[in-house]
Amino acid sequence: MKRLSFRIAAATLATLASGTVALAMLEVAARRHPAPGLELLARRPEIPQDCYRSSPTLWWEPVPGACGTDRHGLLLGEASGGTDPGPGSLVLPSDPGAAPGEELRLLVIGDSVAHLGLWVSRLGRDLADRAGRPVRLLNAGVVGYDTCQEATVLDEKGLGLQPDLVLVQVCPNDLSRTPFLVPEGRGLARFHLGASSFVLPSPLLHSRAITQAALLLGLWWSDELTPDAIGEDLHPSSMDASVRWFTLCASRIGALSERDGVPALFVLFPVLVDGEDRAGVMEAREDALRSAIPAAGLEFFDLRPPLVETGPLARLRPSADDVLHPDAAGQQVIGELLSAELCRRGLVAGCAPPYSRRSAPGATPPHRATAAPSRGVP
Repeated sequence: MKRLSFRIAAATLATLASGTVALAMLEVAARRHPAPGLELLARRPEIPQDCYRSSPTLWWEPVPGACGTDRHGLLLGEASGGTDPGPGSLVLPSDPGAAPGEELRLLVIGDSVAHLGLWVSRLGRDLADRAGRPVRLLNAGVVGYDTCQEATVLDEKGLGLQPDLVLVQVCPNDLSRTPFLVPEGRGLARFHLGASSFVLPSPLLHSRAITQAALLLGLWWSDELTPDAIGEDLHPSSMDASVRWFTLCASRIGALSERDGVPALFVLFPVLVDGEDRAGVMEAREDALRSAIPAAGLEFFDLRPPLVETGPLARLRPSADDVLHPDAAGQQVIGELLSAELCRRGLVAGCAPPYSRRSAPGATPPHRATAAPSRGVP
């Protein structure tokens, strides 16, 4: 009997030991090679989870007043207006002798590229100096948002802030689904991917392998991984369907802006690669957006040509593996290019010429068209 008990105990210990080793190996593999579509989870530890909350219409949204936002959930960038009770940030002309003009309200909607904030601040400072008038920056960029969420932001909040101009920041991520985790409280977290979401116990998130296995099971359970789920009612994986979905939501932004008489300019931020390196999926998405935006009849500014004139785009990366988010120097250049382009198009009144960027050649010819009618995107 004792021998049997000993054998059972030994077998149990051996099973536990081998299971622990297997889990450890899976954990190492999961951290080095995240599951396809879940890579972003491995890169998001720097985002404090208490900065966001769940939303019935936006899926997730910033917590107002938390993590550098105001009571409207707008980012508070570099402001030079002193104590200011208004929304966003107020930027004054640097010339103290400039006659104060009417305030210009600039609304920016976008994803993590807009959330960087520095290029928005540079744009505001440059516009304030060019036009000699205060500029109120309403930066509604949110990490992980796509064009459809941005259209909802514009409808639910943005236009209520009475902007004079809307900038829609666009990048290749607008043609893909972004995974995002939002704390739910009571030891739970909600995982979002496209139109689907489900809740996980927060302790699972300490293990990358268990997290990815749970997410993949949840996606399978919600039919997000099946071919039948790929359609225009979800954020699909195929390029053509992604472009159709983007066009519907971008057209909604155009229609909302036209309804309220507010000009909207779509700004395409390029993948930060050059020449022969432009052969990947991200570059293909960029090219698809370059065709889709003007084809939808939306006013459009392509940042790639003027950025290329300033030098190789790869030099603007913050790191070798980040090809979407420009570094501080790149954001300064982008802010100047955008201010020159807005003035050249006559979207900001009172700009003093010349309208070119001050330290390098300026802008490309505009892509001008009227806004497309709404297509009833939910």
